[in-house]
Amino acid sequence: MAAIDVNDYTIDYINKVIRYDGVETPPHPLADMLSVNALYSEVMDTFDELGQMDDTMPMSAQTPTDYSLINGWFIDEMTIQTLKGGAITTIGWTNIIQIMAVDGITTQATMPTDVGKVVNDDASPTGTLLYAEEIDADEAKWWVRGTTLIGDGSTMTVDGSSADGDANGDSETGNNLWTNLYTLGTLYGTPTLYGTRDDTRLSQSGTGTPAWWDTGHIDILILIKEAGVELGDDLEGVLTGYVQIFERDWTDADGTLWDWFEVDLGPGGRQAVPLATFSDLNNTTAEATVATWTDVVVSVAGPYTEDIGDGAGDQNYDYSINCGGRVLSQVYERLKYITRDGETSLIDAVEGQQYTVVVGEEGTYAPVKSAPFGSFAGGKLFGARGIWVYNMAGADAENYQLIDSAGTTRQPPTQAPITVGSVVAGDRVLVALSIGAASTVIDKEQYTVSGTISTGANYIDVTIPIPNDTPSSGFIRVLDTGVSEERYTYSGYANHTFGLNTVTSKEYVGPTDTAYVPYVDNEAISTSIVQSLIYVADKNLVARVRKYGILPFETTATLVTGGVTITAIRTEDTIVT
Repeated sequence: MAAIDVNDYTIDYINKVIRYDGVETPPHPLADMLSVNALYSEVMDTFDELGQMDDTMPMSAQTPTDYSLINGWFIDEMTIQTLKGGAITTIGWTNIIQIMAVDGITTQATMPTDVGKVVNDDASPTGTLLYAEEIDADEAKWWVRGTTLIGDGSTMTVDGSSADGDANGDSETGNNLWTNLYTLGTLYGTPTLYGTRDDTRLSQSGTGTPAWWDTGHIDILILIKEAGVELGDDLEGVLTGYVQIFERDWTDADGTLWDWFEVDLGPGGRQAVPLATFSDLNNTTAEATVATWTDVVVSVAGPYTEDIGDGAGDQNYDYSINCGGRVLSQVYERLKYITRDGETSLIDAVEGQQYTVVVGEEGTYAPVKSAPFGSFAGGKLFGARGIWVYNMAGADAENYQLIDSAGTTRQPPTQAPITVGSVVAGDRVLVALSIGAASTVIDKEQYTVSGTISTGANYIDVTIPIPNDTPSSGFIRVLDTGVSEERYTYSGYANHTFGLNTVTSKEYVGPTDTAYVPYVDNEAISTSIVQSLIYVADKNLVARVRKYGILPFETTATLVTGGVTITAIRTEDTIVT
């Protein structure tokens, strides 16, 4: 591909148009694009000839990177897309050049063949056609030189052409501004950058087509003011002249930590966009594989009130992510997948490829540019602010850190599993607090009953707050002191109260009556029983395994931060019959 040069441009003196007529088509490599300065210099060199003295000057320069198209001269979008290195604003378009949408088209206008032909508004001449851009099969955008504005619904035709259609809205007039945007910094690999303006992906022409620039760094002119109206939106959706530039390539064999940057192009001139992308060793699964992980589901209709188990209780989060039972490394890749380049499905009413940050109950949060939902490092997911994750694989129950809507970092508590092994189905197993180190005596005064609990109650009240290292469900044993001990199932607890799945069989009165919660109080169904607790402190335990036909087994153990494993010894009872 040859570089674009000044000989690829046509100066149409009759229609006052500067147009690229070269053969090179998008995407344009940065090195091949022509600088605005080179075009300006060629125009200046051309119009200083004696034969040009009757023509108005097309351009002026304010700085080496700021240029104006003057005296009503026109330049089209496809020509703009061949240029770099400077901004262009128009002077003299108001009430001279009109821009309009045309739909219901039978035949599209042909460029540049139809340039200069008379445009008719309801069969009345209204101006000449300067440019037409196809949006889709029956929709186009026309630029017309003419002083009479065209009204909505007008029937549009072009003399000597089969191009026609109906005006979709009134025509607009005013000056244009193309700001020069360029990127700098370190880009990993050779990514294709993309931009968004007015919540729409910047494209070559119309919608759904590729960008006009090539891979790697870009230096381009972006239309940011059209017919006197500023385009582009900021993160709140207000028209303010902002655009966003993204690098979110998905590379199967060698993933990338992404980046994006929002820049205000309203002031014009030459605007820099710093980007920095790096290798992502946690994002190397084939794109086609990650596409099938649809069991990872993002829900955005927050706020969600959740308790991570750190002792602080319920907190608000804005998004909730069901991990589908997957390990968090896969969840991380899936969350990148739904925000990658080309993803058009919506996240909170925004295309995935444009999604950047939670806008939650507390306002707009700080973005995680490398991966919008959070980063992944050292086998651990670090969620972006306002993101709640749940239902991950058990192996990752502690391998994440979240930030709630209020901006407070939350970490799941450390789990300490109690494992009783070398049992068989049918063995009855109990593991409970003991009264002290190396003691086999169960601490049956772990709790004191609060007040009077009537017969038939569906709760047990105790005098102290129930610690968060208590199993979330299980059995509570209540002692009618000196009389009996009853075993009740509970399905949860809060503050001082256990909620029972059944009702009490008798009346309990504090402070005489007491209660305790064994950590394991079950019949084995396989070769081991495992109960994970939130680790708060070391605990002295007593363990018992019993079944008719074996000698009762009893031992002591200590629960530490990594948990504890108790190996049962099953010795045949040769005496029983």
